[in-house]
Amino acid sequence: ERGAVARAVWAEHLPATEHELAARDLGFFTYHAVPDRPAGGGGPPTDLAGLLDGGWLRAEPIVYEDFLPRSAAGIFRSNLDDTGPGDRTREGDGEDGAYDADRLSAAMGRDVLDPFALYERQRDRSLALLPHALRPTRAPRHQGAS
Repeated sequence: ERGAVARAVWAEHLPATEHELAARDLGFFTYHAVPDRPAGGGGPPTDLAGLLDGGWLRAEPIVYEDFLPRSAAGIFRSNLDDTGPGDRTREGDGEDGAYDADRLSAAMGRDVLDPFALYERQRDRSLALLPHALRPTRAPRHQGAS
């Protein structure tokens, strides 16, 4: 019974297509004007969902290319010292701090960039490049894609 309820909630609330994910700003996409959109029907709407639904814009998903900093920090750490991946008894190696981006940065000797900030900038750049009439007046607000 619990599984059936979970499936029903999932089916009702989770978008089934990339188009729906983009229209609800539940993922990272770049947006592009559709040059061969059929004429007629007045001017473009002012919101992102309307622009996508009306065929004014198309959305292309941004491919997730993160190297999983939590896992990578553990790999680098175990290669750099003799504690190995299973020994988390040292101070500061608790579950919530053991494999953070700062630790990975220190192990690699360079900054680890926030992938979500990069994806958001990529999305925002694509919106800024749209013809003025096709820019949503209310910019999409990212709501936790992962």
